[in-house]
Amino acid sequence: MPRRQLVRLTQGVIGVLTRLPLTQLRGNDVAGYLGLATMSILITLDISISIGCGLWLTRASGGEVAPNTGILAVIAGGASTASTLADQLGADQRYVSPCQYLW
Repeated sequence: MPRRQLVRLTQGVIGVLTRLPLTQLRGNDVAGYLGLATMSILITLDISISIGCGLWLTRASGGEVAPNTGILAVIAGGASTASTLADQLGADQRYVSPCQYLW
């Protein structure tokens, strides 16, 4: 395992190198990326809200629904994927599948 200081140094170098091209963008270039940035932010918020709702479902059920089951039941999109993941992650597939298809 590498030393912690070395890991932090390399993370800093990689961070600077990946952001260096952004310093050369002009106004018109930045405007072209606004749509992609907005979409990325909305997707991140959607996933965060879904996870929060899944955890709320777990809490509201009084512990009858496990956290992994609650999150997979309400996560946005991909009903077939969520059902497959439920089986692999030990969630209750009998609960996840109907919730995914009823949303």
